[in-house]
Amino acid sequence: MAWTIGLALLTATLLLGGRHPVGRLGVVVAVVAVTLVVALAARGNRWRFCGAEWLFLLATQLVTLQLVPLPAGLLARVRPEFERLLPSLATHADGLRTWQLISVAPQHTREALAMWLAYGALFFAVHHWLVYSRAAGHLLRIVGWSTLVLAAVGLAQYFFDNGRFLWLYDNPSRPSGGAVMGPFQNRNHFAHMMALGIGPLIYLALGNPPFAQKWERGTAAAGLALVGLASLLSYSRGGIAVVALSAVLSGLLMPRPAGRKWMGGIPAALISAALIIAWIGVALAINGGGRVVERLGTLSSGSLESISSQRWMLWQAMGRAIEASPLVGYGAASHSEVYPSFLEQGTENRYTHGESGYLPLQLENGLLGSLLLLLLVVLGIGWLRRGWRSGGVAERRILAAIAGPLAASLAHSTMDFVWYIPACLATTLVLLACASSLSRLSAEGERRSSESPAEECPAGVWNFSSLGRVGLGFAVLGWCFITLLPAAKAAFYWDAYRRIVRTESDSEVAADKLAHAHWLLQQAAVRNPADGVVHTRLAQLSVAMAEASSGSGAPISSLALLQEAWLQGRHEQAAEIWRTLPLEARQRLLEADAHVARAIAETPLQGSAYVTAAEIAFLGHDRLPAADVLLEHARRLRPHSGSIALRSGVVQARAGDVQACIASWRYGFQADRSERHATLKLLSDRLPAGLLVTLLQPDPEGLRDIRWHFESTGNTTALRALAPDLTEGIARVARARQEIDRQREGLLEASRFAGQYGLPARAIELAEEAIRIAPGHYEAHRLLVDLYRQQNRMAEAEAEVQWCLRRRRDPQLEAIQTELVRLRLASRRPE
Repeated sequence: MAWTIGLALLTATLLLGGRHPVGRLGVVVAVVAVTLVVALAARGNRWRFCGAEWLFLLATQLVTLQLVPLPAGLLARVRPEFERLLPSLATHADGLRTWQLISVAPQHTREALAMWLAYGALFFAVHHWLVYSRAAGHLLRIVGWSTLVLAAVGLAQYFFDNGRFLWLYDNPSRPSGGAVMGPFQNRNHFAHMMALGIGPLIYLALGNPPFAQKWERGTAAAGLALVGLASLLSYSRGGIAVVALSAVLSGLLMPRPAGRKWMGGIPAALISAALIIAWIGVALAINGGGRVVERLGTLSSGSLESISSQRWMLWQAMGRAIEASPLVGYGAASHSEVYPSFLEQGTENRYTHGESGYLPLQLENGLLGSLLLLLLVVLGIGWLRRGWRSGGVAERRILAAIAGPLAASLAHSTMDFVWYIPACLATTLVLLACASSLSRLSAEGERRSSESPAEECPAGVWNFSSLGRVGLGFAVLGWCFITLLPAAKAAFYWDAYRRIVRTESDSEVAADKLAHAHWLLQQAAVRNPADGVVHTRLAQLSVAMAEASSGSGAPISSLALLQEAWLQGRHEQAAEIWRTLPLEARQRLLEADAHVARAIAETPLQGSAYVTAAEIAFLGHDRLPAADVLLEHARRLRPHSGSIALRSGVVQARAGDVQACIASWRYGFQADRSERHATLKLLSDRLPAGLLVTLLQPDPEGLRDIRWHFESTGNTTALRALAPDLTEGIARVARARQEIDRQREGLLEASRFAGQYGLPARAIELAEEAIRIAPGHYEAHRLLVDLYRQQNRMAEAEAEVQWCLRRRRDPQLEAIQTELVRLRLASRRPE
């Protein structure tokens, strides 16, 4: 039975940690397998309560309530800030239905409820089996071995990487190399799994369980080194810290076996610390020391401040969202839809989760959700305390192996969303079930060793009560499977679409890929019709395909003329243009209209959907607000989205509002760096370079992006025209950096750019400034040699050549020196 649970967990973990839709479905299938085996093994045995049942039922009711339609007045009273976010839904109920759910992402919340029910089934099934079998020690053994297998897989993928996760899956978001991640998309989550499994491995190696043979204990000791090495090579700062915390705490609490004083307590903790030092040494040897030292070095206060700035900005946005709705939240799994509305500045990152476990829980589920979590933590501590006080040495060994990983889970969740990763949470719940079963046995005075070689669960007799429990459990798990199946079926098509746009902005798809991308999204929408994001993207692509089919090689497409006529109030002319559009273009626009309506109905905080609705306002004028109202609403939902600002500017330009259009483009360019390329692609062919810079008013980083854009397009004319501004922008960015090396490199970059585009004097000044910062830098002096020669400053060039040759032999420089000496002598020779 223990092997069944371990195999089910390991299989679910290998499905990308359960984070992928197919992985979540795999977790449910694993839970069904575990529940079935437990039901067959413990048939007829009465239920043994652990105290968590009422917490589970309350949490289930809380999430269910988020999906129940409520009177609009009641929702406005408990969450008044929602009226600010969605005023158009409240004032235009004829076109956009009034929102009546607590959840702003109902499909995500339904999937979260399905996962929660599966987690509950797993916890209670394992608890029920352990209470009767008293095999917690055996289960820890399997968890330890599963962790060892996972570490081996992660290291094998690291050393023999082909860019695909588990050598099979091409993740559209990130490659598999660069760090030990195993099947996880995030190295922090892989390291967290190591932290959860290192306690059970310490139990096998140092706890001296009677069922473990000598070779098994030796292998577990070697496995500790392997797990530690994999953790270090994940380069996860927080992950390495919690692995160390878990190892030291489990070793410190481990009771000393009789006659082996070195195998528990402080000696075990010292052994764990020595293993950590050994891991660091091996990792340094493998990597030459550079990268491990670099990652660990970022734990300094200054580096942490720089690294955590984006995370802190996210947390501040979540804090404002929580303040706006502290009681009921916004619905389970709704974080990614909510936080952009509360950002105070733009960010290049897109956060699917809240980079924490506690803040997103409060954001999504309100005060009651946080209270339930607090009660669960208190209950878990009570289980550990009761089991420790009432149990024997065998039970304390098990609890010591559990306490370290559970403490690591609580600590790591302050900085990462490990509880939102199914494999991590499932393993945590299995460890928690071990603690609850030992506590239950201790409360009933059943002191038979939990390390007994027999781990068979005594079978009872089937009766109406046990059959009812099993039937209800499988009915619930069946609903979970049905709920998660559509997302899993659509995931293959969504992943294929994301691979198409992997190197492009999310707001645009190359013209030659439009048809294929549209087909992929159609297939995803058919299989998961409740996904509002897919419908939003489909609407955008449908409009793009309509514009492409209505262009007919003209400078301005018929669709653009139609939008312009309608937005400027020339409705009869717009109707005439509509009748002349090709049939395919009209079909695509009608498709876009249908997808926009579905997107807003499923995810009302998707700002892009409202921009698309404004672009095709001529289709929904009888049921939608005016285009300017839709654009204002989109900007309110996504105030710092460059994509929305860019597209809003296009609509405003076609409406004839030039000032608003320029303001939108300028703000989008300044606020969202990820969309700057799309903005420049739209405007650079239509505006002179100087006017472009005047309109966008870029900061130094924006000037660098403009430079890269023109370099990528080969527009040297624009680069020469903007060379003074771009040079100074690059130099200002360099001077703002804290590290001397980065300042120097930035100044040299500015110097090379100035020299390349006709500013030789300024190039020399910048290179000299770089040398004042770093007098001994060879490349800076070498650059000055060429710059001085270009300006015919031969004496200074000769001095720089001599400086370089004193430090490095270079045949090319020696030839230059010979030429400079010849010129100097020639200049002194009389006529």
